[in-house]
Amino acid sequence: MEIQELTAVIKQDITALNSAVVDLQLFCNSRNEGGVSSDTSSHSTTVVDDLKNRLMSTTKEFKDVLTMRTENLKVHENRRQLFSSNATKDSPNPFVRQRPLAVKSAAGAANNLPKWANGSASSSQLLPSPFIDNLLLNANETF
Repeated sequence: MEIQELTAVIKQDITALNSAVVDLQLFCNSRNEGGVSSDTSSHSTTVVDDLKNRLMSTTKEFKDVLTMRTENLKVHENRRQLFSSNATKDSPNPFVRQRPLAVKSAAGAANNLPKWANGSASSSQLLPSPFIDNLLLNANETF
């Protein structure tokens, strides 16, 4: 059976249970008026109320499951349309950048770059000379 068929069957069952609970409540009410003990009457009312609450809770859970399934189907359909080979070529690719992330003038961009990025300083200018000499000396002693 498909999900739609199962959903229809469950909805019919819930409707049938709901009418059965209503009938049970009417039966208990008529019986309670007929002169049964108060304990029996109280017990019958408690059982019927419990059945109504359980049915209401189950119906809500079923509705939540159907809502979640509908949302998942919508997401799946959106993904399928997005990635299907039948998608129109006129629609833009969502993964292609439509515009630059930041628009800066060439002069402004060059002024904001650190020394190591704009090519104005060599690696020997970035590190102090004694540090480089010591590094080279230690490297030569190791080998």
